[in-house]
Amino acid sequence: MKKVIKRFIVALIVSMASATQAEQPKTPPEIKGGTAKEYEIVSAEDLSNGYRNRHRWFIVSDAAKTFEDRAATVIKAAIDLKKQTRTQEAFIVMDISKEFSGHGDVIAMADYVYDSKDAPWKVQSSDIIVKKPLNKNHMPFILLKEAK
Repeated sequence: MKKVIKRFIVALIVSMASATQAEQPKTPPEIKGGTAKEYEIVSAEDLSNGYRNRHRWFIVSDAAKTFEDRAATVIKAAIDLKKQTRTQEAFIVMDISKEFSGHGDVIAMADYVYDSKDAPWKVQSSDIIVKKPLNKNHMPFILLKEAK
């Protein structure tokens, strides 16, 4: 009986160790010159089905103004929110403002599919310049970055 209990405990420890290893995030793409900034979650959607646990979050970040900072910020949000929810797929959309979130004015996005063997990370970012609106009834101005 003692041997059975001992084997069970060893098996339990081994399975816990392998589960902990499986939860380590895969290395995200390196964004040179980019620093993850503070972000705010505007809304979240559970897109799970019977087979996959998926979530989409809409975020905003006034501090992420460059292409690189926006990419680094959505990567950080994907890692943070994946850890919090233990989702298999974290899809992050950074909108230009809280007021117009979810209307297609996307400035960066990251799709993190934790258990993907080929490409767990898909990251896109833009270098548009966003100017604040004149008042709350107007959309923010979007200016294309001038070529140098």
